[in-house]
Amino acid sequence: MKKMLLLVLTSLALGSCNKDDGQSTNPLTATIIPTEQNIAGKWYYSKTIQADGSIVNYVGECPEKRDAVIISRFRSVEGYLNASNCVDMWGQFTEGCNSFYIDQFGIIRNCSDSIQGKITLTTYTMRLDYDHLQYNSFPALNNIKGVILTRL
Repeated sequence: MKKMLLLVLTSLALGSCNKDDGQSTNPLTATIIPTEQNIAGKWYYSKTIQADGSIVNYVGECPEKRDAVIISRFRSVEGYLNASNCVDMWGQFTEGCNSFYIDQFGIIRNCSDSIQGKITLTTYTMRLDYDHLQYNSFPALNNIKGVILTRL
């Protein structure tokens, strides 16, 4: 009888250790539905999604300054790409992003091609997947399928 009781208790203990119980997710890595408000802020280029789907670290022209995108709550976007001398701006873009919106599928619309794409958002990362390859004269952003941005 003691062996039977021990067997039952052991079975219950092992059965209650299932990893799926509770389904707790880390709030920092959980996906968030993107809105114009929760994507607002300064985002830094972190990785690029290459034409073959591989993800590589983003390497800008200036190793001392990080290239960034600033998204306004008023639905405008400004991008800042530093030049190799780390003094001048290689590029600054605002064109075509003065009244963007995010559609029901999580795609940013009414913006330039360098920003328009499917958004996957977490607390600290935003992934933009483009619907076609991006060709850009800025080497780090040429021939890519998307970017991954981070905020501090």
